[in-house]
Amino acid sequence: MRPKFPSKTTMLILIAAVSAAGVAPPAAAYPPENAAVLYYKSCLTYQTPVGKIADELRNVVRGEIEPSDELVKFVEGQAQTISAVVTASGIKNCDWGHNYAEGFEMLLPGLSDMRNISRIVLADAVIKARNGDYATTVDRCISVFRMSRHLKDSVLISNLVAIAMEAMATSVLQDALPAAATDAETLKKLKAALADVAVDHNTLARSMKMELDVVAKFATPEEITRAVILATGSDAKLSDLPGDLPAKGIAYYTEYMGRIINALQLPYGQAIPEIKKIEAEMAADAKKKREAMLTTALAPAVTKALDVNVKSDTDLNALRTAIEIYLIKATTGNLPDSLPAGMPKDMFSGKDFEYKKTKTGFTLRCRAKNLKTGKIEQYQFKVANLGFPQPPAIANADPSRRSARKFQAPARLHIERSAERISVEVDRDSLERIELKVGANMVTGLNHKMRIYRDGKLISSGYGGLSGADKGYIGTTHLNRSIDKIPQPGETYVVEIDFEIFETDIPTQHMWSPRSGRYKVLWTRTLKHTVE
Repeated sequence: MRPKFPSKTTMLILIAAVSAAGVAPPAAAYPPENAAVLYYKSCLTYQTPVGKIADELRNVVRGEIEPSDELVKFVEGQAQTISAVVTASGIKNCDWGHNYAEGFEMLLPGLSDMRNISRIVLADAVIKARNGDYATTVDRCISVFRMSRHLKDSVLISNLVAIAMEAMATSVLQDALPAAATDAETLKKLKAALADVAVDHNTLARSMKMELDVVAKFATPEEITRAVILATGSDAKLSDLPGDLPAKGIAYYTEYMGRIINALQLPYGQAIPEIKKIEAEMAADAKKKREAMLTTALAPAVTKALDVNVKSDTDLNALRTAIEIYLIKATTGNLPDSLPAGMPKDMFSGKDFEYKKTKTGFTLRCRAKNLKTGKIEQYQFKVANLGFPQPPAIANADPSRRSARKFQAPARLHIERSAERISVEVDRDSLERIELKVGANMVTGLNHKMRIYRDGKLISSGYGGLSGADKGYIGTTHLNRSIDKIPQPGETYVVEIDFEIFETDIPTQHMWSPRSGRYKVLWTRTLKHTVE
């Protein structure tokens, strides 16, 4: 089947069609129940990257170059599109409004636009990571994985575009993980999200079944005969060909696709040679049987598609396995000596990945070859600050035995604004003496996270950090116009900082990662300050 791509005018019709099924009152109309509504709208309204920006966008997402100021400005201008597709990715239902009865004339969504938009979302993830906002980086990547799952319906070409989107998200995540993986809560969130999008490994077989159903049920005899003429490259007319050719062509195509679908149930190492055998037999038949010509014209390149699908599934499983290893490092302070049980599999072999610690982190290696390249796939993951191994939990820490301890708690912010910079710190004169119950031999700390709002909308986040809890002081954070794009003349901002005093059984050290099974928040406060 060779579906067509819709024009923007047609997309407007599709928006109306996929919206019509669930008309809601204006107050409840957003977000819509169908994610495709937001995707179609975004395809119509986003700024298409061209020329230098398009090239840079691809290279930044691949991790080959740093984002330029020009690209940062371009991505910032796509904030509305990013917000829309992130919202769409969180909607369970996504019905693209495909009319399979149109057969060869069936329209598809703007797949190239969806790939462009996913690059924009991932470029924003890269920019957020450069600014230390790893939580948003992870969220953006999760959104692209969810977008790809919305594309993975039964249309083969949609699946292939979705796989390309997943590969880009995996690359961005792999680059960001060494720094992001110090936070166990972020890793747990990522683990759950990827488990949710990785449940289906049968998309290719489903696509083949859809291809078969559409051709067998909806292709007209005239369309089938034209496909045969196209495959032969002849100048024959419809009237010149046997009248029973469409029926015979459908029968041959049905048998061929049935064999392909059965072969796709085999393990990768057996499926590839079996499919190649079936494809070779079809090519030989096409030289002597006109009915085989329909299959020549319509059948997808299944071997290539399977290679792409299995590589994609293996890439994702390697990432999920790596997250488990990072999670162990974040909670215990050390990389495991062996791979935990029950990990996602290397789909080339159907077995666990081979795990090995290195000087800079660890590697995961497949146990069978990628038959397309003839090579064993290997994944390298870096671990931040491996030269400073985190010490084990304090052996005699006992949160059940508690005693009072005094702290200084921030009660007010001190902020100074100039033309080019906003400086934020705790007003030392506001520090209050408080008393909290702390577990025996537990270490305490002060965690803070800052957000900046303009006209009620969040425009900056990610600044924060850890410090000792006894003094209640966090140092000074500077927001520079050249980097953060604020302050701007005439704009008013609201600075909001969440503070929490916590206890943990992980000792303080360089690149401290205090969250563990005994991490507990003891006190919280949010301070706000309007900057005019």
